[in-house]
Amino acid sequence: MHDHSAHAEELISVKSVSLDASTILELKNNRGNDFNIDQVRIWLPSDDSFKSFKTEKGWTGKFEVGGKVLAFKPQTPVKPGESVKFGLKTNSENPIINWKTLDGDRTIETAATITKQSDQVDIIEQINVPKVVAINDNSFFRFIPEKPSIGSDFRIIGENFIPNQHLELYIADQMVKLIKIDNNGKFISTASVPNDLSPDRTEFALVDSGGTEKMISIRVNDSEIRELSTDAKISIEFTPKSAKRGETITLEGVASPDSTLTVTSKYQHGDVLSIDTITTDFNGKWKFDKLFPTDLSLGTIMLEITDGKSTAVRNFDIISSQLINISPSQSRYEVGDTVRFSGTAIPNEQISLIVEDPSGMEVFSESFKVPKSGNIEFNFETMLGFVEGTYVLHSFQMSETGISVVGLGVIPQQVLTVSTSNLNYSMGDDVVLRIHGEPHASVSVVLIDESDQTKINDSVELDDNGNYSYFVGSNELGTGAFEVEIRHGVTRGYTVFTVGLSTGSGPIEFQLTKAEYYLGDQILIIGNTGNSVILSVAITDPTGTIIRELETFSDRIGTFKVDTFKIPSNGKFGQWTVAVSSDENIVEQKFNVIDNTGNISVMLDKADLAYKLGDMVTITGKNALLGSSVQIFITDSAGFQVTPTLLISITATGEYYTLWQIPSELEPGTYEILVDDGFTDNSISFTIN
Repeated sequence: MHDHSAHAEELISVKSVSLDASTILELKNNRGNDFNIDQVRIWLPSDDSFKSFKTEKGWTGKFEVGGKVLAFKPQTPVKPGESVKFGLKTNSENPIINWKTLDGDRTIETAATITKQSDQVDIIEQINVPKVVAINDNSFFRFIPEKPSIGSDFRIIGENFIPNQHLELYIADQMVKLIKIDNNGKFISTASVPNDLSPDRTEFALVDSGGTEKMISIRVNDSEIRELSTDAKISIEFTPKSAKRGETITLEGVASPDSTLTVTSKYQHGDVLSIDTITTDFNGKWKFDKLFPTDLSLGTIMLEITDGKSTAVRNFDIISSQLINISPSQSRYEVGDTVRFSGTAIPNEQISLIVEDPSGMEVFSESFKVPKSGNIEFNFETMLGFVEGTYVLHSFQMSETGISVVGLGVIPQQVLTVSTSNLNYSMGDDVVLRIHGEPHASVSVVLIDESDQTKINDSVELDDNGNYSYFVGSNELGTGAFEVEIRHGVTRGYTVFTVGLSTGSGPIEFQLTKAEYYLGDQILIIGNTGNSVILSVAITDPTGTIIRELETFSDRIGTFKVDTFKIPSNGKFGQWTVAVSSDENIVEQKFNVIDNTGNISVMLDKADLAYKLGDMVTITGKNALLGSSVQIFITDSAGFQVTPTLLISITATGEYYTLWQIPSELEPGTYEILVDDGFTDNSISFTIN
């Protein structure tokens, strides 16, 4: 044995210094040599052992020969005149280090070096901390069972590791398993405790290629005193094939008695979502409540349940949490076609349907009771005069809503929507903004409070299905009402929600703007009650059927308004009821829906009937004579016709629809639109500013 630090003429100059159990070994490829160092092997005398090691950047190390030998390799070989350092922790304070250097398959030199004591406190920190390869400060792992037995299998579960990397599992310095980390930084693997271990405290270590490690020291059980139980193949009882986001499904089954099971949730492509553990009872029965998060992507989720010996798998199709799911039979129709919709809704409950054209004008509405199957189908007819573009179906059932689009003459554009599961949230709850639009669209999210102060201004990217769940902690907002607007280009989506509002409003007062309405008319409800309270609104037809239920709230001065209800075009004639309630307080108002089939009607799209030159005017009406056509005459204040007569077809229900653009050469003033079906006529005046 000789000390190479004293022989400069040697091919390799070596220096080894230590403080306590930390050692730095430096090897230098002396100038003038004709070789490179591309491998270093280090081992200790039989009465000493390694605890851990560190390498310089660009070097990797691993234990070999049952943890007795450290083998190091560089990305770039050590050239003549260059050196390399290794940090070692050993059981002795001044170890004798055996080393061997190689250039390819050729051994350069083999020798032993005596370590000298150093007075540097941070000696081991002289080694460059290796690049984080797979392990970081938050990485952790655990075993099932917690204390494995000698010669037995066990499961190892890890989280918060660097995704898509590899780890080596060492048990008492023996490398027993190579583990692959998934895309989420998690893994689950099975390994065996070597039979030649003694029932003593043993170190289990995970080591990455940079030499960073995570270690657990536990006392392993003797295989002779392990409790034996009757093995049983894992089984799962019946479960539904699909699950809604936010839904909890209970899984039950049988496995080996008094055993620990691992439940792994993951996407079909392998990314792990969660890892849970449960135990079976003395009869082998087990039970697990699985919550499917609200931000899951739609698709298939796989639940894998294992005890390390047998495995059971159950797949779930994750579907939308919406209770109303209606879509057109085809995405595009042509003007004059009959548009067909079908889908599902809440069985045995009334549903209201409204179709709006690209300008937001209602062109179809209907209300009916959904059959017990929950399946529905309906059509609406288009005709000459319908504008090409994206038409939007709004569906209302109890407190649920739905939305769908169809194109007339064009491929429809996706509507941008945002909604919440509740109108009011308790303090401490998470508010989930469910955003839907074009897949992969970049959407801005703006949230403001009642004082018009911006609380959130953010942007998100929608997933493959056009969805995104944006979480907001209510504690960050405080109490009150909040408006949310989402934007993508010129498209907007809007919703409101409240935090910390209560029921029990005190006296409620409200009024309707009219006592009588026609089919298709919009109802405006304006009222006053206690400040900042939640109110329920129910609208009932003459048969006692609830056509619409919704929630609203009063503002800081007690005012509330409802303007989102239109009487269906197939609604019942007679006396309807609006009931507004909060806790035990309830107030009702009556209004009449009357039949105006005796005369053709005419309506324009602007409530103030005021337009500008070049504006597009939407002209609609009802109660035209079936089988006839409608003539439309537009005249000025002197009675002169300012545009050729428009001839419009009507639907099977006596409705008509057309668009007219105001010519740029007309003078400002008052004009009149006269409609005539050959049996009755009607007119309406408007102004051009």
